[in-house]
Amino acid sequence: MKKALFLLGFAFLISTSCAPKTPEFVYKLTNEQLSNLMLDMQLTDVALGEVNGLERDSLQVAFRTSLEEVYGLPILVLANEIKNLESDPEKLLLVMNRVQILLDSIR
Repeated sequence: MKKALFLLGFAFLISTSCAPKTPEFVYKLTNEQLSNLMLDMQLTDVALGEVNGLERDSLQVAFRTSLEEVYGLPILVLANEIKNLESDPEKLLLVMNRVQILLDSIR
């Protein structure tokens, strides 16, 4: 009886460990768009660091609106794209290497 329970438990562990993985996140933006978005976010952070108070609030709204128009997605979707990118090391490295090239080209 103990042997049967052990084998049943072992079979259960094997079957659950071989279950298909959850599907990867499907990005709405291409790698090039993600690179441009990350660059835009970096430039936005720098620009917002220079102002305070109501000017900062107004600029944040303007930047959000601009990002939504440029990328054709709501800001929450864009934020989700970045969040998922940050948890995808290979893609993040690829995108950030492109961001560095873009930064170097505007200096």
